[in-house]
Amino acid sequence: NCSVPQKVGDVRLCCLKTLAPLHETPDLSGKLELFTNRFKDRIVEMTLDKEYDVAVQAIRLVIHVLKYSENVLSDKDCENVYELVYSSHRNVAQAAGDFLNHKLFKRDEESEGPPVRSAKGKKRSLNTPLVRDLVQFFIESELHEHAAYLVDSLWDINEMMKDWECMSDLLLEEPGRGEEALDDRQETSLIEIMVCCVKQAATGDSPVGRGPNRKLSAKESKQVAEDRQKLTEHFIQALPQLLLKYLMDAEKVANLLQIPLYFDLDIYTSGRQEKNLEALLHYINDIVEKHNSMEVLEACSKCLECLCNEEFAIAGRCEVSKKTLIDALVIKLKQAVQDFFTEGDTPDDDEIFALLTSLKRIYAFYSCHDLANWEVWDDIFLVVKSARDNQVPIPEDIIVKAIQACSVAVLSYLERLDETKPRPDEMKRVRKKLSHLMQCCHELLFHPSEKVKEEAFVSVCDLLIVFSPNVGESNPLLKPVVYDVEPKLTMHLSDFLMQKVFVEDYDDDIDENVKIEELHKRRNFLACFCKLIVYNIIHIKMAANMFKHYMKFYNDYGDIIKWTLSKAREINKVTTSKTLAVSLQQLFKELQAEQGTVDRSSDAFQSIKELSRRFALSFGLDQIKNREAVATMHTEGILFSLNPFENLDKGPDAAPPNLAFLEVLCEFTNKLMKQDKKTVVNYLDKQVEGKIPPVRGEDWQPFFTYRNSLMQGETDWNPITLRQAAQKRYAKRGRQDSSVDSSYDIHTPGPMSNQPLTSTAIKRGRHVDDDSNMGSEMGSEVDYEDVARGQQWTVSGKQQQQQQHHQQQLYQQEAAGPSGGGGRATQRSERHRYTEPAASSIMSEASDNSINEFESPPSTQHHHHHRHHHHQPQQQQQQHFYYNQQQQHHQSPHQRAVTPQQIMSSPMTSGPSTPHGPMTPQGQGHYYHHQGALFEEESSQFIDEASRRHMQRHHHHHQQQQQQQQQPMAPGVYPDMGSHQGY
Repeated sequence: NCSVPQKVGDVRLCCLKTLAPLHETPDLSGKLELFTNRFKDRIVEMTLDKEYDVAVQAIRLVIHVLKYSENVLSDKDCENVYELVYSSHRNVAQAAGDFLNHKLFKRDEESEGPPVRSAKGKKRSLNTPLVRDLVQFFIESELHEHAAYLVDSLWDINEMMKDWECMSDLLLEEPGRGEEALDDRQETSLIEIMVCCVKQAATGDSPVGRGPNRKLSAKESKQVAEDRQKLTEHFIQALPQLLLKYLMDAEKVANLLQIPLYFDLDIYTSGRQEKNLEALLHYINDIVEKHNSMEVLEACSKCLECLCNEEFAIAGRCEVSKKTLIDALVIKLKQAVQDFFTEGDTPDDDEIFALLTSLKRIYAFYSCHDLANWEVWDDIFLVVKSARDNQVPIPEDIIVKAIQACSVAVLSYLERLDETKPRPDEMKRVRKKLSHLMQCCHELLFHPSEKVKEEAFVSVCDLLIVFSPNVGESNPLLKPVVYDVEPKLTMHLSDFLMQKVFVEDYDDDIDENVKIEELHKRRNFLACFCKLIVYNIIHIKMAANMFKHYMKFYNDYGDIIKWTLSKAREINKVTTSKTLAVSLQQLFKELQAEQGTVDRSSDAFQSIKELSRRFALSFGLDQIKNREAVATMHTEGILFSLNPFENLDKGPDAAPPNLAFLEVLCEFTNKLMKQDKKTVVNYLDKQVEGKIPPVRGEDWQPFFTYRNSLMQGETDWNPITLRQAAQKRYAKRGRQDSSVDSSYDIHTPGPMSNQPLTSTAIKRGRHVDDDSNMGSEMGSEVDYEDVARGQQWTVSGKQQQQQQHHQQQLYQQEAAGPSGGGGRATQRSERHRYTEPAASSIMSEASDNSINEFESPPSTQHHHHHRHHHHQPQQQQQQHFYYNQQQQHHQSPHQRAVTPQQIMSSPMTSGPSTPHGPMTPQGQGHYYHHQGALFEEESSQFIDEASRRHMQRHHHHHQQQQQQQQQPMAPGVYPDMGSHQGY
């Protein structure tokens, strides 16, 4: 009992499965009356369970209750289950259909009286009352556009769904004695259900949304073929009669004309049904002449397209009927155009109606048939051209239909081209017609009528996709018909989107259904524009105006914009990143224009930050994959924030006017790789070098907030060098070299060339312990093999505090300027804060590629050139060079080398060749390894391995203390390292 309201779905499912056998047994079902009454409401509620398996099992249990305790379920309980026949989940819908069948569609054979007959004495089917009940149920459910879902729910349950004769007799035969005639609404609903049954029988496919259409088995395919033959044999004779009866009813005729699409057309000849074929063609012609509804005209056009299929023997006869019909339509069109544009006369209502009806018919048949031989282009394009020139006042409906007809006409001309050997004159004609139509539609984007502007927008987008450069790429012979998009046209399409799509509905008096239709229309406009970006027809940067509305209109268009953003990244990640930056900058500028000075606590500014957070999440978790794109985002943001730097309105010490944008940029900091954070900091410092005033106000806070976000976590993890990895490996073997201390060499990887500057052993595989990557970012790819691949370990809390405190002191001294301290502190700050690599662009410290350009700078290439020189045995020469900062200097093309002991523990000195005091983690970024030595940027001195070991012996006691303080995490194992003496 306690398990029924369980929160765990599996428990609820097991509970229902346990109850099912009890209710299936007639002897036990009566004894469960008390239990059923107590938990009946809960069981009915579980039919709506969020887990479909539970819902299906609950419906089956309700069916068992219905069988043996029918009085237990109230009408309200049954109605809750009835509604599930329209569920999108097929198993739930079929289970509900089974319940509906037990409740409403069970024939009582014992109480059946004499057979019911029609007025002409024809015996009615036994399923006739059930079909009547089905129609009434469909009407009362008030879901008139979802008949296919109702049919699918009952398809395998009740045989009445295939009783074609029963359905057609209800429509054709007059009611007999004791029968009630179907009213108009019931007839319409029955025809809709009947057409859905025909489609289900002929195809075996479920409606859209009821799961993927699986491939039919051999048994199912055989059953479908048999059902298709039976329905064809019946409706070949019944359909002309139905069309004749409902000839003037547009809705009924439009549904009935879908039935021939599922015929087995060979039966017309094998069954000698040519007379019924002639009747069908005759009624189709009558319907076209008598109706002007687009739904009916399109149904006639599709029906004739199916009947004229050349695979069947009846194609010739149907083709003759179609040409005769089109001849009549073209004659009426030309006459209507001539009457409408008669000089000196204003078109009357009859002339307007004749032209509009003719355009509708031509458009409907142009969509399914090739009318190029009838030469109607000049007549329909005359309407479009006149609307552009505004020579004659033309109703908007006529202009819209003319644009649609011209669009499908151009597509028809393209379809006629021979793909293997197209004729130049035909391609020239297609290109000429396309250019004229695109020019007119471009100008009609500014037409006073909203309908005309909307149709022009949709037509332009569709034609740009069809005649895009992809046509020339797939078939180089068709390059002459490719249409190149003009920048002005692209801009106007974007403006249309801003005016028609990204607008809010303020009128609450509008009907809800009207709002839904408007939303669908706007989504269609947005989808048309997004397809141009996805197919790379217009530049990604044109999506900036769209991306900035991502959060504001998330509920309406979020799925479309998100999909477009994803596809844009597949085209070009860096360009997409720049586009997102432009979107954020536009919003910031708009807020700046509204508020003057941006209020960082305002809701509008917080919404920009929320949008940037969403953009950051869209980059995903793969930092290597998005490395360049994220770096580009920071580069663009920094340049925007600091340009212009002077704020003339607020005074010389005021922050740049766009500096608050750096707070928006903070959302992208966690997407940077660890080594790139340091590079971005260097770039940021370079941009503000010597420009920050000594006295700063609150308006400078975004700068320090952004900089701190980049520096956060810099001292938490530090890489282990190859020497440390080798030492750990040999320590496990009991052969640790006491002269080598693994605790001193803590540094941030510096700029390197394409190949690592240490041993090639790092290219081999390694085993990483589970704890070795905790708190660190992901590793590297082949594109970034130059990243130092040492394991990372922690620094003690005490040392972190000392380094951070020392860093803050140095930065404060630097910020104070000459008057604040000067001397060594200022000199050190300038060396270690504003020293940049030799390249002018932002350089990644683990790659020779610049973050914004990814080009190898000359200095790095020079360094790479001399790398091989030091791989040669030079140990005999290097032993003669001992480090003496006062007397001996060895000139080298490499940067100056310093020992790790000096980095970590040497006292602050002002000597020309040594670091200034203890090395902070930020300062460590200016040093990197080269064959056992650490090289400092902007220097030309180095020391060799012998000097390193000499200094190690002097500081051996101090290093042991550091090793005790710093407990390293489990390092990776480098297999087959070999001797370390050669490094």
